[in-house]
Amino acid sequence: MLPFSLPGFEIQQIHYDKSILVITARALSPIAICPQCQQISHRVHSYYIRSPRDLPVSGQAVHLLLQVRRFRCQNRSCHQQTFAERLPMVVAHSARQTTRLSTTMTLFADGLSGQVG
Repeated sequence: MLPFSLPGFEIQQIHYDKSILVITARALSPIAICPQCQQISHRVHSYYIRSPRDLPVSGQAVHLLLQVRRFRCQNRSCHQQTFAERLPMVVAHSARQTTRLSTTMTLFADGLSGQVG
């Protein structure tokens, strides 16, 4: 059991490797919404792995391996032929760190006036 949640994901594997906690998970939603035209799509185009940085847990670095999908837009008049599913509760689009890490870093930066953060 993890001390935090990954909303929208199903944990596939948790592996301890020296001082690194490796968490492998896959996205669950059967649909995604095209960011261009807002059309719902069920057609998966491909899969890929995102590995955003996250906060450490109990002194161990956390390495996330999140399997996410690219979908095909179902709207023939849309210029966005494929798009990646959005997972804002865990990681923002094209972000390299989790929402939890971003929020914590912002709090440190604000609290320390940006000097040490």
